[in-house]
Amino acid sequence: MAVTIKELGRRLATKLASREDVSALTLGPVEFNKQAQFTDAAGTPIGPEIKLAEAVTPPEQTRGLICCPLPKNSGMLFKLASPDVGFWMPGVPAPLDLAFLDAKKDVVEIRKMATVSPGEEPPIYQADCINSAYAVELPAGWCRENGVTPGTQLNWETTDGISRT
Repeated sequence: MAVTIKELGRRLATKLASREDVSALTLGPVEFNKQAQFTDAAGTPIGPEIKLAEAVTPPEQTRGLICCPLPKNSGMLFKLASPDVGFWMPGVPAPLDLAFLDAKKDVVEIRKMATVSPGEEPPIYQADCINSAYAVELPAGWCRENGVTPGTQLNWETTDGISRT
């Protein structure tokens, strides 16, 4: 029987809320190995270079940063299947910034995501913008501290090693 991403997320949230072992739903270590840089409209770098982990498959996207602390200047990159994809925080050890980007990789919206206590119903975070194509989770306050605002662009290496803007 096929299980939807939403159902997998509910199962994971239930396991976390009951403090059961979640190893069956984890996929191994998250690797932060994709170099990225925020830039302004003129292409001038904003803030430090960051390392991203990609959440590509549905299970990787469901897991996200659950039980995974973010190293300094790092984040997780999601390619959105649709603009109305929701994000939640059960099991994520620290609050996050969630930057939504359009297909040109311009930041269109930044949301603040709070941690969830065991047993608490996790809120769903979605973009208000209908043209979101990507999302990046970063440590809470990172965007403000580094001057990342709507209109800022994020450039990253692709799997072939060529940066595309």
